Amino acid sequence: MPHRTALLATMLLASCSGGAPVPDDPPRLANPSAAIAPAAVSATLVFPAAASVGPAVASAPRYPLGSTTVHPIMHDDAPTLSNPGLPPEVVRRIVRQNFGRLRLCYEVAARKDPTLSGTVVIRYVIDTSGAVAAAADAGSTIGSPDLVACVTRAFLSLSFPSPAAGSVMVTQTIYFTPRSP
Repeated sequence: MPHRTALLATMLLASCSGGAPVPDDPPRLANPSAAIAPAAVSATLVFPAAASVGPAVASAPRYPLGSTTVHPIMHDDAPTLSNPGLPPEVVRRIVRQNFGRLRLCYEVAARKDPTLSGTVVIRYVIDTSGAVAAAADAGSTIGSPDLVACVTRAFLSLSFPSPAAGSVMVTQTIYFTPRSP
């Protein structure tokens, strides 16, 4: 292991300084930690210009210094399916894999009301290709129409396996609670 540490340190220094090539097998050092003085290792981080990172990142909202984002505690109930064309656990797994999108919807809505809490109930149709053909609010209690609309749009972009027995109507409940500081 000490040999690997010395090799990595040598490679790091060579790549940072643009100096001599790294030997294939550097000599073994008696005390590898003493080989490089801490002051000799420095790093300069260069961040790309906003235009080079893509439009999605460049147009992302900037938070003022000192502002806090409210991160929710999220959980869901097992979905209710209209027919056995898809296993409920597969539908639930795909929805949970997309919790990041739903969390972002909550964070945007929580800027107006940091105590935002409740359920979003979505009824959506998975067509024979696995795409979500329609999605709508089915009795949400969260009290934020913007959050419900955002979650509905997020469901419209989900993709599922093709159902075996035609299109499937699904009702799914997602619970949002602000995380206490």
